[in-house]
Amino acid sequence: MSRPSRPPDHVIGYTLVTPSSWHLIFIHGFLGCPKDWQAVVCELPEAWTWEAVTLPGHGAVLAESEDVMEQMVNTVRRALASAPVSRRVAMVGYSLGGRVLLHALRQGLSAPDALVLCSTSAGLSNPEVRSSRLEKDRQWAMVMDDWPWFLEAWYRQPLFESLQQHPQAREILRENRGAMAACAADLAKLIVACSPGQVPACGPALAAVADRTLMISGELDHPYTSQLRHAPHLYPGIITRTVPDAGHAVHLECPVVLASLITEFLGKEQP
Repeated sequence: MSRPSRPPDHVIGYTLVTPSSWHLIFIHGFLGCPKDWQAVVCELPEAWTWEAVTLPGHGAVLAESEDVMEQMVNTVRRALASAPVSRRVAMVGYSLGGRVLLHALRQGLSAPDALVLCSTSAGLSNPEVRSSRLEKDRQWAMVMDDWPWFLEAWYRQPLFESLQQHPQAREILRENRGAMAACAADLAKLIVACSPGQVPACGPALAAVADRTLMISGELDHPYTSQLRHAPHLYPGIITRTVPDAGHAVHLECPVVLASLITEFLGKEQP
């Protein structure tokens, strides 16, 4: 089987190709990169293929003339459009990556065969909560010019407290995040433009694909785990799973468990 051409913003993994296998497209979160998924993809079935995209602003420069979220969505569109036609396609998004995927669906992207949303919500609808979140993200943007201070403060948030119990995850962060200092200006624009307090909520888009969606949160990520408990009522047909002893960065903290959940879910989705 020939390899389809890919845009340059991808890291691609190929293994043994068999009929009816899955092709997975991984979308990282804010400050993330394709390498974040390495420990996950190593645990997937050998018959599956995968690729991990790089979101704009995380290496590739943001275009001044184009809406920031639209640039994110276009990255997802290109990845799905170039996926092998002989395979079923699943898209896996973490945090910001999951939100970008939902926004792409909201804008009319043809849904893939399956979706996995890690530490992702459908957005905020309460005006006061939206306003508070937007102001918080604007404050983060203002301090990104001091990159070492920003990184330390960012990962001191309660959201990431459990990372301290995972030395391997911390090493990945040290290796990959420090190099993003050159992207600080773009990331400052991005955190505001893509803030859940700025962009529309995507509840209807998630509801429309709930019957093919797995939603995952870390047990120690209390805000998202709380939302996860309500998801089956809000989005009938959705499957939810909680990863024990993991926080927000579940793909870094417990990659083997995450890979197992993805494999189990997609195994049930086989025709």
